[in-house]
Amino acid sequence: MGLLLSRYLTLELTRACNYACPHCAVAAGKPLRDELTKEEIFGLIEKVKPDYLAITGGEPLFRKDLFEIIDFAGRFGRVRLNTNGSLLTESAAARLNAYEILISVDGLPETNAALRGGKNFSHILKALDNLEAAGKLNRVRLCITASRENLGEVPEIIKYFSPRVRRFGIGKLAPVGRAGKGKMLSRREAAGLYFRLLPFRLRNSIHFYHEFGGFFRAVPRDLTVLADGSIVPCCLLRTPVGNIRTAKRLPRLSKFCFLFLSGCADCKRLRPG
Repeated sequence: MGLLLSRYLTLELTRACNYACPHCAVAAGKPLRDELTKEEIFGLIEKVKPDYLAITGGEPLFRKDLFEIIDFAGRFGRVRLNTNGSLLTESAAARLNAYEILISVDGLPETNAALRGGKNFSHILKALDNLEAAGKLNRVRLCITASRENLGEVPEIIKYFSPRVRRFGIGKLAPVGRAGKGKMLSRREAAGLYFRLLPFRLRNSIHFYHEFGGFFRAVPRDLTVLADGSIVPCCLLRTPVGNIRTAKRLPRLSKFCFLFLSGCADCKRLRPG
């Protein structure tokens, strides 16, 4: 199977999740009926041999074979885990061998409760405690989905967790899944947030995800695979163009992104209303 057009693999491990965030781009909740087996995932990883594997969900920690998958993928490159943090128990933190651990947080306690659930903030704090006890706090990046509901609070989130956590990721809400267009940042709002956070970058690592574009940054040629094996153009545009169970060859799906000038900002599906 000719899957070697990419060395960057984004894999939605499961659609199952214990939260029902109103802005979830994948409308996670129940697992898909025919999700990839561990053997199929191993086969995909072995063929792609990704330098970088990003594991997403749903909540990946619902998969009992998650740790095996991470360890197997680690033979080929770095593994990043996206999680809501609620299932990062002491034992899970000790077993987790991901190079980078991304935990979602979208506000201070009150705002975060409205966007992610009442107990999520305490779950995040406990997850950080467990990862610190396991000596893995330096692998954590806290990820914020910026929207019109939390735009003014993004700097305060960074202040709250810094200096305990020094690495942050900023994404921009996209009107897919359960999210609505009315909550998506305009280009001007996104640009304003970008420049407002520049002083924080003196002491913290702040990464803006592809929704923001980047300074003449080429998006890597990547492969995005959903939990049922569907191949999609990106993690936000989820109309399948094939399936790894049957695909012989993949289209080239990537292009250059320029800060606020192209990429998701110009995508017809993702323009704010």
